Amino acid sequence: MKRVLVAVLFCTLFLAACTTGGEKPTETGKPEETKQEEPVEVTEETLQEFRKSLETSDDPVGIRKQMDEMMASASEEQSDAILADYIGYLDAYRRIGMTDVWNKLQGLEPYFDDVTEAISPDSVTDPDLKALYSRMVDAGYRFIRIEGTVEPIVDYGLMGSYSGNISTEMEEYLRFKAMDSDKPWAKDAGIVIPVSELGERIAAAEGFMKKYPESGFKGNVLRDFGNYLNGYLGGLDNTPVTDGKDYSKDYLEAYEDYLEKHPDTKTAVVLGRYYSNLKAKGFAAPYDDTNSAERLEFKWRIQGMADSIVSEYGSVAENSDFLITTENLVMRSRPETTGEQLYVIPKGTIVLAEFSWKGWAGVHTSGWSGYSFMEYLKPVAFDPAHHRMTQWNVNLRESPGTESPVLILIPAQTIVYVDEMENGWGKTSYAGKQGYISLSFVKAP
Repeated sequence: MKRVLVAVLFCTLFLAACTTGGEKPTETGKPEETKQEEPVEVTEETLQEFRKSLETSDDPVGIRKQMDEMMASASEEQSDAILADYIGYLDAYRRIGMTDVWNKLQGLEPYFDDVTEAISPDSVTDPDLKALYSRMVDAGYRFIRIEGTVEPIVDYGLMGSYSGNISTEMEEYLRFKAMDSDKPWAKDAGIVIPVSELGERIAAAEGFMKKYPESGFKGNVLRDFGNYLNGYLGGLDNTPVTDGKDYSKDYLEAYEDYLEKHPDTKTAVVLGRYYSNLKAKGFAAPYDDTNSAERLEFKWRIQGMADSIVSEYGSVAENSDFLITTENLVMRSRPETTGEQLYVIPKGTIVLAEFSWKGWAGVHTSGWSGYSFMEYLKPVAFDPAHHRMTQWNVNLRESPGTESPVLILIPAQTIVYVDEMENGWGKTSYAGKQGYISLSFVKAP
């Protein structure tokens, strides 16, 4: 899975025996010295044992204590690995392991400050809820509100308090991630920070990847980078780039600010061309808000621009975990067999896995996101030369050509292995059927 140490000192107060009338106190002998706990020796074996415990533990506070004990004697490299594993565990546990307390956590909603969007622990009056909240905070979570729902997120700012044990690279990665955990950039389908501030996060992402091109955290930074770019260049549903007639001044001023401050970035190259095109058209709205086809075409154009910038630093897919189903596999709404059946993933389908815990994995495929049993999934290496993702529903045909019979429809956002690519067609398989698809409807994942 993709450390300030918390030390609790127990002090024992010894009360000396009191005497009266000048009576000589009785000697009790030399007091025993307090025994110091032996530091945990961190070896490859202890690292593997720690990682194994992360797969099933439902006690994040206990796991953090274990992590702290290990990091007290770990090397810098080991500390980086231990903390990265723990952060991965926190992310998986918040998505899968909190199902039993999820409804209870929703009771925190009234305690958010409407201005700071923070919770004051002293304001929580329910003793059980307060204890649960404190336990989650001690583990390394903070809470935000999204569309009226209380969501736990990893507190990267708190994780940064381990700066005395970890590498400079890890410190800088945590600072980058803390920008969003401290102040999320988007909520309720809208950008909730100044657009210019979002631009600074884009610049920070580029700065990290330029400095650490081979970083093990590259995939996470690339993913955030791509999300930031899509929102920055194309807006979100509740904060569009147009007011209906003209391009939004907030966005235009943010673009101008970025181009002035960060002219040597990859983003500036693409943004400069984009801004020039907007200027040439009098900064008119780039689409008719009442025309769904135009909005979709604009979305895909922005996605292409963002992808072109991200690709300058690498591929999100190359830094992601791909799994293939070994049987027809049910995707559920919750990580339990009573969860609603969302979709049946055909045998042999490649899925993107974000996290796993207690035998369940969070998976994405064919436009669906949910949970599936790890038992019926096995790792598959990403192949940039052959793996493609369908952009729309695409017909799998018996032979290359639009006149060929259709065997089955492959859903949009499905990853397939494509071979024999020639004359705009490629050979692939889906749901047990082998045939050909038009390469016009696929792209690199």
